[in-house]
Amino acid sequence: MGPGDLRRILGGLTPTRDRRVVLEAAHADDAGAVRLEGGRALLHTVDVITPIIDDPVGFGRIAAANAVSDIYAMGGQPTSAVSILALPRTLPAEPVREMLTAARDLLAACGAFLVGGHTVKDAELKLGFAITGEVVTRRMCTHGGARPGDLLVLSKPLGTGLLYAASRAERLDPGAKASWIASMAQTNRESSENMQSLGVRCATDVTGFGLAGHAANLARASDVDLILEASALPLLPGVRPELEGHPGPAGPAKVNLDGCADDLKLGRTGPAVAALVCDPQTSGGLLFTLSPRKARRLETGTIVGEVRERKTRRPAVRVVGRLDGRGPDQ
Repeated sequence: MGPGDLRRILGGLTPTRDRRVVLEAAHADDAGAVRLEGGRALLHTVDVITPIIDDPVGFGRIAAANAVSDIYAMGGQPTSAVSILALPRTLPAEPVREMLTAARDLLAACGAFLVGGHTVKDAELKLGFAITGEVVTRRMCTHGGARPGDLLVLSKPLGTGLLYAASRAERLDPGAKASWIASMAQTNRESSENMQSLGVRCATDVTGFGLAGHAANLARASDVDLILEASALPLLPGVRPELEGHPGPAGPAKVNLDGCADDLKLGRTGPAVAALVCDPQTSGGLLFTLSPRKARRLETGTIVGEVRERKTRRPAVRVVGRLDGRGPDQ
């Protein structure tokens, strides 16, 4: 199921008609928001993933960082979490304990305390968390705040899905693998704090729908065109070799490409660029917009494009240029 399928499903839901509901599923933002007293809102989000690495400690940290990212994308502060765990019957208890302990410790460092959870039997291990957070309502970041002239900033390099495939094929060198794991286990807390200090009001995190799918959500909600500069996109170490001679999106990346086909304009950028922007990310970075004036105070992240007025019938994400691959791989 891609972004387009999800939009059709959520768009068919009857909106909740209650003044306390600020954001719900039909808005397709990163978290739901319910109004509290004192100008604050309660944020709710949930995310579940399958193991992307074999190490239970590393996987626990990545699953927690991935789940808490939605709260940071909204400009909020996580406060609590409950786990969602699917366990094969043959899985030993010790790696499960290590996995949950690592996740609990990362969440606690974010200020979100693990207060419970639910476990089911399944053929495949899955771990996720329902996260609750809070945000000052007038400072909340949504998909709908981008303005023509704004710059697009990405806080983490791309390529986690491509590196997952390389790791499974045992062609990923140890240094690149360590950087890949460290990036996924890093939370977006610092980037969110920097984003908030700049007064950003339009943001999302880049996860399963890839850069193109999540950028399309911003373009649609803000009724603008987004221009992504292929040469500006930062790459994780080890991604460049995976893109050389790449035939284009396949598997989950192809699902993402099909899901945002009406919104994505690739021009003559080539199949490698398409594979990169549609690559599903695990615990990816924040994508947010800010004015050129405020960009001078940007502490973290890479400027990867700009916001322009919508030129056609529907908003679009336009990728231009060739892939140079600035960032950690340089």
